[in-house]
Amino acid sequence: MRRRYVDGSLVLSTTFVTSSGTLELTDALAMGGGVRGHDLGAGSPGVLLRRAVCTDGTAEIDIDFMPRFEYGLTSPVLHRAEGGLVARGGPWTLRVCRRAAAADVV
Repeated sequence: MRRRYVDGSLVLSTTFVTSSGTLELTDALAMGGGVRGHDLGAGSPGVLLRRAVCTDGTAEIDIDFMPRFEYGLTSPVLHRAEGGLVARGGPWTLRVCRRAAAADVV
């Protein structure tokens, strides 16, 4: 496993090498417009973006989607949405989805 920040950013790239292939996992926090530096806080709009791409050979991944809203005090309501799942709990909404790579589109 190798981790590095993408040049000039806070985007984290983690590379996993297995006997069957190589997987690159990229994590980034996208913030709302005008949010900069020390203006970040609990009320700042943002979304965690995570992308997994097999860059060589084949790679299988398992995804456990277990949202815990309000530090586990509320039980999320899960429902299927196009390409994934949506979880709602209190004022929060989370979505996990599979987005087809260009090679997957026929």
